[in-house]
Amino acid sequence: MIDRLVLHIGSHKTGSTAIQQSLADATDSLLARGILYPRAGRRGVGHAQLANELVNTNGPLMAIPSHLGLIEEVRASRPSTLLLSAEGFTNKGSARQAEWVRGLCEALQPQDLRIVGYVRPQWECLESTYADRVRVGIVWAPFAEWLEGALEGESGFDYVRRFAPWREFAERLEIRLYAAPSLSGRDAVDDFWHAVGLGPPPTHRPHHENRIRSGARTTEMLRRLRAFLAEHHLDGLVRVRETLLGAYRRIQAEPIEDLPFSPLTSEDVTRIAKRFAPTNEEFVREYLRGVRGNPLSSPKRDEPSTWSLSEASERERRLFAKLVEEALRQMPLHQLEDVPVAGVVDAEHRRH
Repeated sequence: MIDRLVLHIGSHKTGSTAIQQSLADATDSLLARGILYPRAGRRGVGHAQLANELVNTNGPLMAIPSHLGLIEEVRASRPSTLLLSAEGFTNKGSARQAEWVRGLCEALQPQDLRIVGYVRPQWECLESTYADRVRVGIVWAPFAEWLEGALEGESGFDYVRRFAPWREFAERLEIRLYAAPSLSGRDAVDDFWHAVGLGPPPTHRPHHENRIRSGARTTEMLRRLRAFLAEHHLDGLVRVRETLLGAYRRIQAEPIEDLPFSPLTSEDVTRIAKRFAPTNEEFVREYLRGVRGNPLSSPKRDEPSTWSLSEASERERRLFAKLVEEALRQMPLHQLEDVPVAGVVDAEHRRH
């Protein structure tokens, strides 16, 4: 039914959102060239809904809503190429995604199958993952505390385990490095479009929140704001995600230099690299054939970059106080009496 099936399977924190945004923005122009980036199965700009249904629903894979919508869209548009993208295709090390791909190939009979994934050193992923989770309010523990739990509990950073279900497609699977020297055009979007033969990517790249990595001040201010809401049991009284997004934009708009969020020391990086060294060596050997050395090993790290209220300028402290005040404006006046708004910055300063 189609000539070519292309799957972009992540992993997380490797420019996936930027790639998906470029594809979503080019949906119509791609289709005019016979390349379908389907709307079925999308949540946002990628096919997160499809990936979620594959992992979290029971019953026949070919009967899930996203798959049925996908097949209907293919039949209606009759493309030569079908292109899908979701980091969730590698979530939980589940075999259901690969099983679904086999079924999809049986249904569509593509002459060519291409599966592309990206990886980067785990220590970089950990810093980026933490900053993103703070930004959306999922995490508000200090980085050092969160890091220990992440290293013990999250198997997603073990690339051998993460990509194991896709090993059966070894001849069709290409793992690429998410690192500037290895990326075509030193950019994930340019690299992906070039790698799968889509031609020149769009020259105009619209702004997307996920494409801007939070700096050290931004991350710590958002973490403390979220922790403040949690500590005073305000989660049910304040729209947390909207509050953090508004705070994020306000901080970003300040003309104050924000250093990169890089809390890991050289010792931390070395410890993390050793933690994953055995599986990384296996992964490089099995999936990155032809690559010289081990690009997932730890390099020398510059001095860590962090920020705290104890080191903040008066202007930064006033900004943080303003963020707290704006968050609390959502609450009814009679409920504000028990919240220590006036002393929050001084209290936070003493705690640090």
